[in-house]
Amino acid sequence: MNDRNEWDPVHTLFRTLSKKWAASVLLSLFPRPLRFAEIQREMDCTNPKTLTNTLKLLEEEGLVHREVVAGRPPGVRYDLTASGRVLTERIYPLWKWASDRAG
Repeated sequence: MNDRNEWDPVHTLFRTLSKKWAASVLLSLFPRPLRFAEIQREMDCTNPKTLTNTLKLLEEEGLVHREVVAGRPPGVRYDLTASGRVLTERIYPLWKWASDRAG
C-alpha cells in the first residue's frame, strides 16, 4: 500500500466512525431495526439533535437505511444496509474485546 490514494477509503471510514455516537448507533442496530426513540433509549444519553445528525451521516455513507413507517403515530425505522451490517460485524468483536477488558 504505497499509493496515498489507497488509504482514502480507510481515512473516510475512520472519520465517519469517529463521529460522536456513530459506532454506538451501528452496534445498536446490529441485532434488529429500531425506531428513533428506541435507539435513543438504548443509547441512554444521546440528545435528539446529535442522534439525528449521526443517523443522517450514516445514511449518507450508505451504512443505515431509513424507512418511514405508517401508523399511529407515524414513525421512522432505521436498519443497517448490507454494507452497514458487514462493517458492524467487524466492529462488534472490537466492542466485545473492549467491553470484556472493562468488566
